[in-house]
Amino acid sequence: MTLIEISVVLFVLLMLTSLLWFAARSWKAGSDRVFCVMQIRHMQVSMRSYTHSSPYQPGQDLSWANPPVDLVEELVGPGKYVAEIPRCPSRGTYQLGGNVVPEVGELYMKCSLAATRRHEPEDYGSW
Repeated sequence: MTLIEISVVLFVLLMLTSLLWFAARSWKAGSDRVFCVMQIRHMQVSMRSYTHSSPYQPGQDLSWANPPVDLVEELVGPGKYVAEIPRCPSRGTYQLGGNVVPEVGELYMKCSLAATRRHEPEDYGSW
């Protein structure tokens, strides 16, 4: 084998390795996006379950309820709807809807990476 043949073989192997690297990064970004959307969905379903089992209506601000209700404390904690406040796998942050029960078709929890990395569900009207 000549030096040129060895160089060509090494070049081809390096190109295939770099393609594999980009594919792995793309797969990781896709799985992080899906995991984030599933966490948003889980929080939304938990919110709806809590709303259906309580006297509160969509759009109601629970800060003015008698007695005042902290919605996050009602949803998140050991033995409650969600064990702990979720964390975005891509190091984004979640913004919770506060003490207002969201209307049907509105999300209670949103990711800060929704605009840049599509960390948001495409269709959540039925949630």
